[in-house]
Amino acid sequence: LNVPPMLKAYIDIVFSHELVGSGALKGKVLQLALSASTPLSEYSKQGAIGYSMDEILTPLKIAANYCEMEFAVPFVSSGFEPGEFGDDAVEAAAARFGKLLRGELGPDEYQI
Repeated sequence: LNVPPMLKAYIDIVFSHELVGSGALKGKVLQLALSASTPLSEYSKQGAIGYSMDEILTPLKIAANYCEMEFAVPFVSSGFEPGEFGDDAVEAAAARFGKLLRGELGPDEYQI
């Protein structure tokens, strides 16, 4: 997987061959919650990143598929460049995340 080193170490431990082979993850939901300093609009062929967020998450989708897990629509908060956002933006993102945890987030609120 092409993920940051700390996440890769976590995946290596949690998604061990023994755990995956046991079927313990089968049918579970993999729910990602991400924050990106770059605005989501830059995650496209035309944007600064050059790839969509969906494309970037492909390795994690493959891992979920291999484990026979359901890959849920990722929760994304974007545009949080350090020092470039106010308390209102943080509170709005926190409120959206709370809705995700309670299962109340609407399909249009995931930002992907």
